[in-house]
Amino acid sequence: MSCRRYKKRMYGQSLKGKLEAMITETGTTSGNNDTNLASRILMTLHIADRRGYGLCLFHLSKILVCGEVTSETVLGELRNLPGISQRNGIYCLKGREQVLTKTSERLKCHNKHAKAYEAVARRFASEYVSRCPFIKCIAVAGSMASGGFTEKDDIDFNIYVEKGSKYTVYFVGLLLSIKYSFLYRKKPLAECSKTPFLPKLICINVIWEDTEVFPYVRQDEYLAYELLRQKPIFGLEFYREVLSGNIWLKTCFPQIYNLEADEIKTKRTLSGRILRLFYSNPAISMIGEGLCKRISTFLWRLVQFSRRNNPQAIERVRWVTAMQKPYTLFSEKI
Repeated sequence: MSCRRYKKRMYGQSLKGKLEAMITETGTTSGNNDTNLASRILMTLHIADRRGYGLCLFHLSKILVCGEVTSETVLGELRNLPGISQRNGIYCLKGREQVLTKTSERLKCHNKHAKAYEAVARRFASEYVSRCPFIKCIAVAGSMASGGFTEKDDIDFNIYVEKGSKYTVYFVGLLLSIKYSFLYRKKPLAECSKTPFLPKLICINVIWEDTEVFPYVRQDEYLAYELLRQKPIFGLEFYREVLSGNIWLKTCFPQIYNLEADEIKTKRTLSGRILRLFYSNPAISMIGEGLCKRISTFLWRLVQFSRRNNPQAIERVRWVTAMQKPYTLFSEKI
């Protein structure tokens, strides 16, 4: 079965329907008395492929759709499973072999660079939370969280905030990120992530207000995968409440409830206290949030304008925006 045909079958169906479709399409049965293990492996590789990479055996067994399985069990299934390509211990859907080399290189780079930049991520998050009292949970996301970080990547964050503070939190994070961009101004940067003046070290992917996640309006395996791979480093108790309020996640990735987190240390700051004091007035809060939204939108448009001659960057922004719907911060067409 081709990768293109497989992807076409993945949309507009429930997860159970997709798994059943995989069994029918491949004509496979599991050699381990688990009738849907083959389809679960294919589905997991499809979700990873949607983000442009393959999976090593360890990651595949840990993040398997419908629950993790031992590496030995997954390996036994892979040996007899059609529709799979493998090179140097990295697996992908057949027809998508171009992701194997990139994935292998990313895994090697992660082992080399991730530790130093994880410390930067924690330092940024600690300062961010201390200065912005509306953050309820902050999680490292993207390649840093999934194990494929390279020195050219930025550090991605997903954030949960109080209602009515989304763009205020974003704007505070934007200002703070300028400081880190200056500190790491000699950092190499991928062509698709280039910004004017300073390299982009920090990227705020998604900001969810607490009213948007009990439960999530969007409920599919792709969002579930994003939540599975992110690593909360502040607000673990709130994040547990989010998971408890979204039982549908158990259908996709029950292992998401096995949380292990090393939370950052934070402290109250004068700027954080002042911000909280001002926003305690509903009228001022509304004005402040609206102003932050207008300024942030203008700056976002300015950055996109600076990329007008960089088709790789424009395509990347379009792809990310499509992946984040309906939770995108800036929904204007590029």
